[in-house]
Order: sequence, then C-alpha cells, then structure tokens
Amino acid sequence: MDDLKHHDTCRLTIFLPKDRTKMGWFNLLTGDDHLLMTGPARGKADNQRAIKEGNPMRLPIKPYGDTPSGTFHETSPVTFAKPHGRLGVGWIPLRGKSGDALVAESIGGREGLGLHAGRGDDHLMATYGCIRVTDSDYDRLDQLIRANGGHVAVTVHDVEVTS
Repeated sequence: MDDLKHHDTCRLTIFLPKDRTKMGWFNLLTGDDHLLMTGPARGKADNQRAIKEGNPMRLPIKPYGDTPSGTFHETSPVTFAKPHGRLGVGWIPLRGKSGDALVAESIGGREGLGLHAGRGDDHLMATYGCIRVTDSDYDRLDQLIRANGGHVAVTVHDVEVTS
C-alpha cells in the first residue's frame, strides 16, 4: 500500500462543529500534505456525566465538557493490553499546547483527553470530553501513524456546519 510508506510526522486535523451535537470529521495527513485518510469524528460530551460533574453546559475548558479546540503536543498511539470498554483497543493521548486545549488543561483542570474508539462502527457515542472515531477508523489511524514515524501532531478546529 502506497499510503503506508514513511513520510514524516503525521498531522491529524479534526474539524468539530461549534454545535458539538453535530458530527465532525478528521483528516490524517503526512508531513508533506499527502492525505492518508478521512472519517467521521465526535467531540460531544455525555450530557448526564457533565451535569453530574457540575458542567451542565458542557463547557470545553471545564472537566467533562465537549472537546476543546486548539493544538495539542505531538503524541503517539497507545495500545492497551486488553480492549477497554469505553475506549476500545487503544487511544491517542492529548495534552493541550495552545488555544482552549491549553486553557482546559492548565486552568480548567482537564486531563485524560484523547482520541479513541470503543463503541463499534455504527454510532459515535458521546464521551467524557474526548474525540471518538469508529473502531475501524481508529485501527487504520493507528496503523498509518505507526507506519509514518509513529508520531502525530493534533489540531482541533471549531467549524460552522449547516443542516
């Protein structure tokens, strides 16, 4: 497969609607802007958990809120010894570097953010503030990132989505 040859650090760009009840998407690119894959992504927090944790508006900079936008430090996929019920086979941990991602981590007390799967391919359920992709897309992301140097730079953009 041509898309598995090494390029450089990958770039994962995630586009999440400002209205996080709507579906977003991601693009995985090589360092030289070759598109490796794209797919759906969800950045909405679980309403009940957010309310229980004192964040009923699901504010992204507060714990259990929607996924914050901004850039994250370069990272690498982590594979679990056995699949986790809510997260799947692994995840890509995220630490804020700029924008709301940094504010959420440094001031808002948010930690443990990541990109993961963990609920199949049919429906992207809400999370506790992470980014969820389908199980099959996560498997492919993990494979492509590892084949292209093992590291990924992640950026989350807020976008306007109609309909």
